[in-house]
Amino acid sequence: MFAPSLLLAAQWDQAYKRQLLVASVTIAVVLLLAALVLAWVRRLNKRKAPFKLSAGDQLAEFRVLYERGELSAEEFQRLRALLTERMHEELSAPQQPAESEAAGPVVQVEKPKDNGPTGNNGAPSAPTS
Repeated sequence: MFAPSLLLAAQWDQAYKRQLLVASVTIAVVLLLAALVLAWVRRLNKRKAPFKLSAGDQLAEFRVLYERGELSAEEFQRLRALLTERMHEELSAPQQPAESEAAGPVVQVEKPKDNGPTGNNGAPSAPTS
Protein backbone atom coordinates (compact mmCIF):
# COMPACT_ATOMS: atom_id res chain seq x y z
CA MET A 1 0.00 0.00 0.00
CA PHE A 2 2.80 2.45 0.78
CA ALA A 3 5.05 1.29 -2.07
CA PRO A 4 3.10 2.98 -4.94
CA SER A 5 2.89 6.26 -3.04
CA LEU A 6 6.64 6.20 -2.38
CA LEU A 7 7.30 5.55 -6.07
CA LEU A 8 5.01 8.41 -7.03
CA ALA A 9 6.75 10.72 -4.53
CA ALA A 10 10.18 9.81 -5.94
CA GLN A 11 9.07 10.56 -9.50
CA TRP A 12 7.56 13.88 -8.45
CA ASP A 13 10.78 14.76 -6.60
CA GLN A 14 12.88 14.08 -9.74
CA ALA A 15 10.57 16.19 -11.91
CA TYR A 16 10.73 19.03 -9.38
CA LYS A 17 14.53 18.88 -9.27
CA ARG A 18 14.71 18.93 -13.09
CA GLN A 19 12.46 22.01 -13.25
CA LEU A 20 14.49 23.72 -10.55
CA LEU A 21 17.72 23.00 -12.44
CA VAL A 22 16.32 24.34 -15.74
CA ALA A 23 15.02 27.49 -14.02
CA SER A 24 18.36 28.07 -12.25
CA VAL A 25 20.37 27.69 -15.47
CA THR A 26 17.97 30.02 -17.31
CA ILE A 27 18.32 32.71 -14.63
CA ALA A 28 22.12 32.38 -14.67
CA VAL A 29 22.23 32.77 -18.48
CA VAL A 30 19.95 35.82 -18.38
CA LEU A 31 22.09 37.46 -15.67
CA LEU A 32 25.27 36.74 -17.63
CA LEU A 33 23.82 38.28 -20.78
CA ALA A 34 22.69 41.35 -18.83
CA ALA A 35 26.20 41.77 -17.39
CA LEU A 36 27.71 41.52 -20.88
CA VAL A 37 25.31 44.13 -22.25
CA LEU A 38 26.09 46.51 -19.37
CA ALA A 39 29.84 46.07 -19.89
CA TRP A 40 29.44 46.78 -23.60
CA VAL A 41 27.40 49.94 -22.97
CA ARG A 42 29.94 51.24 -20.44
CA ARG A 43 32.74 50.61 -22.89
CA LEU A 44 30.94 52.56 -25.60
CA ASN A 45 30.28 55.46 -23.23
CA LYS A 46 33.95 55.68 -22.27
CA ARG A 47 35.00 55.93 -25.91
CA LYS A 48 32.85 58.93 -26.71
CA ALA A 49 34.36 62.29 -25.92
CA PRO A 50 32.04 64.28 -23.72
CA PHE A 51 30.26 66.97 -25.67
CA LYS A 52 29.79 70.09 -23.59
CA LEU A 53 27.63 72.94 -24.76
CA SER A 54 28.75 76.43 -23.91
CA ALA A 55 26.54 78.57 -21.72
CA GLY A 56 25.47 80.57 -24.77
CA ASP A 57 24.44 77.41 -26.64
CA GLN A 58 22.51 76.16 -23.62
CA LEU A 59 20.73 79.50 -23.32
CA ALA A 60 19.74 79.31 -27.00
CA GLU A 61 18.31 75.82 -26.46
CA PHE A 62 16.33 76.95 -23.43
CA ARG A 63 15.04 79.97 -25.36
CA VAL A 64 13.67 77.62 -28.03
CA LEU A 65 11.96 75.54 -25.34
CA TYR A 66 10.50 78.72 -23.82
CA GLU A 67 9.20 79.89 -27.20
CA ARG A 68 7.55 76.50 -27.73
CA GLY A 69 5.83 76.84 -24.36
CA GLU A 70 7.71 73.93 -22.76
CA LEU A 71 9.22 76.24 -20.12
CA SER A 72 7.38 78.78 -18.03
CA ALA A 73 8.54 82.40 -17.92
CA GLU A 74 9.77 81.93 -14.35
CA GLU A 75 11.83 78.86 -15.28
CA PHE A 76 13.33 80.61 -18.28
CA GLN A 77 14.26 83.71 -16.25
CA ARG A 78 15.94 81.57 -13.61
CA LEU A 79 17.90 79.61 -16.23
CA ARG A 80 18.82 82.79 -18.08
CA ALA A 81 20.23 84.36 -14.90
CA LEU A 82 22.27 81.26 -14.13
CA LEU A 83 23.61 80.91 -17.66
CA THR A 84 24.38 84.62 -17.93
CA GLU A 85 26.68 84.27 -14.91
CA ARG A 86 28.36 81.27 -16.55
CA MET A 87 28.80 83.20 -19.80
CA HIS A 88 30.55 86.00 -17.92
CA GLU A 89 32.81 83.43 -16.24
CA GLU A 90 33.63 81.83 -19.59
CA LEU A 91 34.46 85.20 -21.11
CA SER A 92 36.62 86.32 -18.19
CA ALA A 93 38.56 83.02 -18.03
CA PRO A 94 42.03 83.25 -19.60
CA GLN A 95 42.18 81.73 -23.06
CA GLN A 96 44.47 78.71 -23.47
CA PRO A 97 46.97 79.07 -26.33
CA ALA A 98 46.50 76.81 -29.32
CA GLU A 99 48.72 73.73 -29.46
CA SER A 100 50.73 75.10 -32.37
CA GLU A 101 51.51 78.28 -30.43
CA ALA A 102 52.33 76.42 -27.25
CA ALA A 103 54.70 74.03 -29.03
CA GLY A 104 56.50 76.78 -30.97
CA PRO A 105 59.97 78.05 -30.08
CA VAL A 106 60.35 80.66 -27.38
CA VAL A 107 61.94 83.89 -28.64
CA GLN A 108 63.73 86.04 -26.12
CA VAL A 109 64.15 89.72 -26.81
CA GLU A 110 67.14 91.43 -25.26
CA LYS A 111 66.70 94.75 -23.57
CA PRO A 112 68.95 97.51 -24.95
CA LYS A 113 71.97 98.20 -22.78
CA ASP A 114 72.21 101.50 -20.95
CA ASN A 115 75.48 103.20 -21.94
CA GLY A 116 75.95 105.56 -19.06
CA PRO A 117 74.59 109.08 -18.54
CA THR A 118 73.73 109.67 -22.18
CA GLY A 119 71.24 106.76 -22.17
CA ASN A 120 69.39 105.79 -25.33
CA ASN A 121 72.30 103.70 -26.62
CA GLY A 122 74.76 106.55 -27.08
CA ALA A 123 72.37 109.22 -28.32
CA PRO A 124 72.35 112.38 -26.20
CA SER A 125 69.37 112.70 -23.94
CA ALA A 126 67.07 115.68 -23.94
CA PRO A 127 67.68 118.17 -21.10
CA THR A 128 65.28 117.98 -18.23
CA SER A 129 63.99 121.04 -16.48
